[in-house]
Amino acid sequence: MHTRSISIILTGLILAACGQKDPGSRDDLLPFVDSAVRLDLSFGDEGLPEEFLLAEPKGLAVKHNGDILVSDEHHIKVYDSRGTPRERLGGQGQGPGEFQESQEAFLGPTGFLAVEGGSSQFNLYGPDLTYLARYNSNSDEGLRDYIRGQTLTFSYMTDLYLLDDSRRIYALFGRNRDLPGKFPDFKYLIYFDGNSLEELVKHNSLDSVLNDRGGSTDSPYLGDFHWGLLDENRIVHAHTHQGKEDKGSGSSYSLNILGLDDGSSSVIKVEYDPEVLPDSLRTLMTYHNRRIGLTIEPPPVLQALLDDVQFFPAFKALRTDGDLVFLFRFNPVNEELERSITEAERNGEELPEGIYSRFEPYTVDIVDTAVGRLAVRAEFSCIPDVIKDGRAYRLNTRKDAFPKVECYRIDPAVYALTRIPQ
Repeated sequence: MHTRSISIILTGLILAACGQKDPGSRDDLLPFVDSAVRLDLSFGDEGLPEEFLLAEPKGLAVKHNGDILVSDEHHIKVYDSRGTPRERLGGQGQGPGEFQESQEAFLGPTGFLAVEGGSSQFNLYGPDLTYLARYNSNSDEGLRDYIRGQTLTFSYMTDLYLLDDSRRIYALFGRNRDLPGKFPDFKYLIYFDGNSLEELVKHNSLDSVLNDRGGSTDSPYLGDFHWGLLDENRIVHAHTHQGKEDKGSGSSYSLNILGLDDGSSSVIKVEYDPEVLPDSLRTLMTYHNRRIGLTIEPPPVLQALLDDVQFFPAFKALRTDGDLVFLFRFNPVNEELERSITEAERNGEELPEGIYSRFEPYTVDIVDTAVGRLAVRAEFSCIPDVIKDGRAYRLNTRKDAFPKVECYRIDPAVYALTRIPQ
């Protein structure tokens, strides 16, 4: 049997298992996998030794062998793929391997781990989780020279990925209050090859506006900068309101692919039908902090920008798994619910009863960067923190329950459909 015939048969079998949508828009021209994730495991809220229960988890990473790493309570808590405790790393303090506070965990492609520990410091671990060193970005002379060259009045490192024992990717936030206008915030991706720094991306954040108190106010509906690691030392990055064409049906946005080893660059255009941004979400909330008696009114310039936005940004979140990029669309119902939760928390009110049961699934664009195209769309019940080797993981930190790790199996059809020739 010819390869093309096998592909056609495989396509038919998979599509038989996929949900069908009513025709009429560009979104309906691709296969769509309904209910693409199924909860397989949850842990951390009960039935474990006390030191492995989760209190205020801040970061999640997953190793190639399936071990799950959670930063929580000044430690990295390590569990195997079934949620069985294995070991704890770190502890509270300022000594080697200790944390002032444990935050995000960044796992590189070869197993090196960096964990944010407060005050621009990161604890670094080898692939076997042996403690290596503490990295303080404020003491990095090369990085400090770069920041001075950018004339930033304030900066901090948000992400640190170790590609191996010498090469690194830095994500940096910077602010230059001396710039004219209301948009002094910048985001950077910087590559360190073991000897020198290379600026990969410099992005001026037009979604964040200086307010009268010297801080900033932003809106997710003005877009944001997203990026992720791909196989073969490649990076994908995009901004959800730039490189985008809003024209109703047939709109598109751009994914930028950078190769660190060969210096290559390419762009993948993703076509989609955008969601209209409802008026209820255009109105910015006034921020009241009752504990310290602080009230911040949203800057009028930010409201004026939102008034001109017709559609939601191209996507809400970006995740990667090997060659694949998972792009989670905005869901208007979920945005209204998240706003209600935020308002209740800020005002010290009880959450509306049953509010978490009202969330709807997200539509996900899945792009295969190996062939440079959008290959399939799927329905996910949540936005995971990590997607790895066909599984999705997230920290569930709902306010009405104890925190836990949730592990989902992704329907194999999602991965099979990306490999079918077109």
